[in-house]
Order: sequence, then structure tokens, then C-alpha cells
Amino acid sequence: MLCLVTVLLAGAGPVSAQSRGSSQIMGVVLDAKSRRPIAQARVTLEGTPLERLTDGRGAFAFPNLGDGGYTVRVIVPGVDSTSTPVRLAPRERVSLEIYVGATLGSVLPEVTVTSAAGSGSGRAEFERRLAEGNGRFITREYIERRKPQDLMDLMRGVAGVRVECSTDRYRCAMQFGRNPRGCSPQYFMDGMRTHPSVFYLTLPTDVVGIELYSGAAQVPSEFQGQSSRCGVIAIWTHNGSGSRP
Repeated sequence: MLCLVTVLLAGAGPVSAQSRGSSQIMGVVLDAKSRRPIAQARVTLEGTPLERLTDGRGAFAFPNLGDGGYTVRVIVPGVDSTSTPVRLAPRERVSLEIYVGATLGSVLPEVTVTSAAGSGSGRAEFERRLAEGNGRFITREYIERRKPQDLMDLMRGVAGVRVECSTDRYRCAMQFGRNPRGCSPQYFMDGMRTHPSVFYLTLPTDVVGIELYSGAAQVPSEFQGQSSRCGVIAIWTHNGSGSRP
């Protein structure tokens, strides 16, 4: 049996395959027992020709989607397929975790779905705040020099950032060193609030810059919110930056 746990904003209905926009559905397919990624799982959006095979990290993504209802179906050979409805708002990013081989009654980790509005070119916003110098910044040039395996590997080399992982590498958490334990930063990607899972769903080669704000006093107004008191980590990618550097 295949089981999916996710928190969604609303119900869903069919959507036209021609609908394109700035929203995105992304996720990872994991083995329920080992928590290891499942590669080559088939992921489709029902009623559309859109289809993906998960990569070696078990990750998939459907970018450039219009707002509205979708149904995500995951098919793994030898295992029952499953589907779940997702409703996207304009400029919303939905993050899913899909577990293969779970039994009814299994307790699986919570997956959050968040969204926030962003405006203008993300690359321009990043460059503007970089020039202002309020906070710390990881540039594309730095990432290319480091050549990290993944974004968690990249963050381990940043002073003042503590990366803690359980035995499951997909359950890593970050925290700014001066904050009390358990005080986790808010994450943004391309101007939208998101889940920490973006750090294992996003390739370093897709990132144009990362902003780091260790406390509420540093956080720019566009990232302010109740959950930003423990700081903010904002990632900008090629997809959301307006243009490649």
C-alpha cells in the first residue's frame, strides 16, 4: 500500500493542461520503512499530459502551473498507486512527502503547505538587499566555488548556522547559533513561504542566492511574520529570479 500525508489549503478539481503560471507542486517519494528516496517513481497530474520520474533523491517538481485544482498520482512498480488533491493559489508552492509501503495507521511526519506573495524579479530583490548589507548572503559565485553536494552540505559551512540531522538525512533542521534550541527559522523560496524540505528538494545548481537573517530585528519587512522571530532563510532560484545570472 502507498500512503501520502500532506496538509492542503483546500479541495481540488480538474484543471486544464494548458494552464500555466507561477505556481508549483514539488515533492519527494520515500520508502516508509527506511525513509530512503525512491528513484524512478512515476508522478503524474491526472487529467493532464504532465508526468515526471523521480530522480536519485526521490524528488520531482511540476513548475509553471496555473492556479486551481490538481490531482497528484504516484505510481511505483509492484505497489498500489495513490492520488491526492492539491489546490494552488496564484504564486503558491506546495511541498509534498509521499511514502511508499506504509500501512494504515502508520504515523508519518507532518508536511506543511505554505504560501506568500512575492513581487518583481527575485534576482533584483536579492541584489538590492545584498547592496544594503543587512543580513548575510550566499551568492551564486560562492556556491560554484564550494560545489556542495546539496544545500544542507552548503549550509554546514556557514558560520553561525547549526545543521542538525537525525539518522534520517531527510529530517535535517537548521538553526541560527544564538537562538535557543528549537527556535527554527522561517523558510522562503522565490518570495514564498515554504517548508524546510526545499533544502533536499532543490539542487545547488538551481540557486542564484540565499539570504540569511538570524533574528527578527534583521528581517526585511517582506519576510516579517510571527514565525520570523527565529530568523529567516530565503532562497532564490533560476525559476523565480527573472533571469539567469
